[in-house]
Amino acid sequence: MGTYGAESVSGPEQGGSRGVGRYRKGLDDDAMRAAFTLREGGKMTHEQRGLIRAVLAAGNRRKLGVGGGLGQMGMMEEGVRQKKMEAMALGLQESCKEKDRKVLNKARQKIEKAILGREKAKTTSNSGNSGGGDHRSNKVIISMNEKLRNTEKDHQTASEREVEDRERMVSIERGREKARRLTEQKERDKAIKEKEEAIRKARMMETSEEALHRLYEPIFRQLWDMEFANLHNTNPFRIVIDASNCAAMGCPDYADIIEIPMNLTYIQEKVSGKKYETLQEFFEDVKLLISNALLYNSDPNNEYHKAANFLKKKFQKMGEKVMNEVQQQL
Repeated sequence: MGTYGAESVSGPEQGGSRGVGRYRKGLDDDAMRAAFTLREGGKMTHEQRGLIRAVLAAGNRRKLGVGGGLGQMGMMEEGVRQKKMEAMALGLQESCKEKDRKVLNKARQKIEKAILGREKAKTTSNSGNSGGGDHRSNKVIISMNEKLRNTEKDHQTASEREVEDRERMVSIERGREKARRLTEQKERDKAIKEKEEAIRKARMMETSEEALHRLYEPIFRQLWDMEFANLHNTNPFRIVIDASNCAAMGCPDYADIIEIPMNLTYIQEKVSGKKYETLQEFFEDVKLLISNALLYNSDPNNEYHKAANFLKKKFQKMGEKVMNEVQQQL
């Protein structure tokens, strides 16, 4: 009869006294330890979560001392440390999974090798001596397969639990982000209401001159800041031209054509001093400025005439807007 070489076993420890384990392939404990290692791997998520909490708590105690408190910067640092710890834990879990897969594959290879050895022993042994050995070998293999199936099931359960934990953490983080946004929005709304209330109270206490100034000053500011591309981005309406300087300014006939000179510099003096008693008075000065410019530069192709027309259109829109606001307040 043939034997299975060095894999054959004998002796009372291996069942040799019964003469039935002689051709059974010897199985070591590596596969059994692999199965238990994989089965225990499902606890890693909870252990690492506890470790993260313990490390963060210890770090906070070191920073706080006795009776201390975390400021905003400390809370930000704690969040950064927690994310780093969670990333490290995730890396460790992935590493453990890879090791688990390797151990599981190794255990499977051992079982397959044992099955092949048993089949080979069956073909080389007589039927009388191999019956009992085959029965025990089958029981060991069946038990090992059952343990491996249980290990795979536990491993799958652990993975599903980990996915659920991640989804739960994502949901919690989204809830926190939503709450934070709502809080910020409430704070913004509160700040806007407080500002509006302050403005309302200030307007109730302002004089009629101040209320009027609040209407025409923004219009003047826009007119003063205007620049005209066709005049090299300048604003000629700020320049003072009257009988005393018209000759020096290159327009000696200005005083002969324009009876009442007007420019933005004259208007600025009255705006700064809050000297306008009515909104209509301010409007009349601006209209006089525009009509003087159109009259003295009567040629439609004249660049100053074009600039005056552009200023006129802008002023009309601003005046209509202010008048609508006044009508709404009445």
